[in-house]
Amino acid sequence: MKLVVAGGAILNVDEIFNAITELAGGSGCKIGIIPLASDSPYESWNNHRILFEKSGAKPVLVDITSENYNVNAFSSEIFDLILSLDGVFFTGGSQERVVKGLIVNGSETPALKAIRMLFSSGKVISGSSAGAAVMSNPMIYGGMDMDVVVGRGLGFLRDGEVIVDQHFIQRGRFPRLFEALWKTDVKIGIGIDEGTALKVIDDICEVIGKSVIVLIEMKCRDSFKLSYLSRGDRINLKNLEVHVNESKKVLEKPRSMSKGKICLFDILNPQEFQNAINRLYRSEEGVVEALVIRVLEDRGDEKVGYAYRFIFERGSNTTFYSEIGDEKVVTAKDINLLVERKPMKLLLGL
Repeated sequence: MKLVVAGGAILNVDEIFNAITELAGGSGCKIGIIPLASDSPYESWNNHRILFEKSGAKPVLVDITSENYNVNAFSSEIFDLILSLDGVFFTGGSQERVVKGLIVNGSETPALKAIRMLFSSGKVISGSSAGAAVMSNPMIYGGMDMDVVVGRGLGFLRDGEVIVDQHFIQRGRFPRLFEALWKTDVKIGIGIDEGTALKVIDDICEVIGKSVIVLIEMKCRDSFKLSYLSRGDRINLKNLEVHVNESKKVLEKPRSMSKGKICLFDILNPQEFQNAINRLYRSEEGVVEALVIRVLEDRGDEKVGYAYRFIFERGSNTTFYSEIGDEKVVTAKDINLLVERKPMKLLLGL
């Protein structure tokens, strides 16, 4: 199994395109770009063509779009073209378009069958944003929080065992991944931030790129284990063991610690999510509570909706890491996390 699963906004991250090219065989390899997810497919093809050429690959257009899939996904020429490739790349856009264009009337098209044959032969399958979402099955189609829509994906990444979400930190998608897990009873969630990817060889995943990946494992409905991983860290998907890059150092007990209860109210802000991890490291009690409030109905002095309560706890196995010479947390393993969603009513003006 060879995959590169990217969280979106990667056009300025050469490391990710270089990784795809390397897994496909290096200089001169043929990467098929499938712009099916995009509403401007040929513009998307051209943007990615330039970047793959820069990495040394020979990009090839696999001309399946939301306008032509009823013909081209069944074409023998497209089938043969895919089988001649060293790898494929799904662009961003709408992941629903990918499934609709490759699985028609409940049946996999010849194009998808060719992609699966390519995958089974050891060639690399890759994608970004929507192209990352389709790697899992079930997959997230869209929506936020309780309104998340989950359905059939392509399942290249541990079919039936993992749900992938993308743009994860930047777009505040933390709550919806838990909702997707609850809806499907899948136990493993992987949230991939922008400019970042998982490079997967067999069952070993390595974090590459600029930001972080959040690994979530459901223990029971409200209890999870969370790891916050950055470049060079690895996950063994067979047992979910995390191996932190050797260039990072274990952070011992900080010299100054925060006393008292820590409660955060803006955890979906990218900086505040990272702040929550850093505050947990420095918390004397080893607990950080974060609330996310959603107002559904505004009745003047009364606001009705629901709230998520996230309780991050430092357990006996929780370990924090920083880059050498720095005290900022860049990786955290085995954080205990309690999650609950409850109806909420706010009374104002009393």
